[in-house]
Amino acid sequence: MLASKGKPFSFDQTELNPSRNKPSIRRTIMDVIVFLLTSLGYILQAFYYQIFGVPKKDLNGEIALVTGGGGGLGRLLALRLIKLGAKVVLWDINQEGMYSTIKIQTARKALVQTVLR
Repeated sequence: MLASKGKPFSFDQTELNPSRNKPSIRRTIMDVIVFLLTSLGYILQAFYYQIFGVPKKDLNGEIALVTGGGGGLGRLLALRLIKLGAKVVLWDINQEGMYSTIKIQTARKALVQTVLR
């Protein structure tokens, strides 16, 4: 199929848009250097985390919302967050399960405030 001006069809549209910049050797070299430096940074960060461990966030005093806190993984997550010092808000449609989780918390002498409807 022939495009305009009798030339074969091509995806190169530089003649139709002369303001389009062609890639230069300098630009390509700069892109490769930036890519290599960025990759090196991520590799060094991975080595650092492997040697010293990933920094952990202090949850003491933070507020955490746990959906499904009435049973299963939600209950276990709520218990762990309270153990780490977070203030936990439980949200679940299973009110009996939430009561059970609250009983476990009070048995561990954790501060529990309930607002149930």
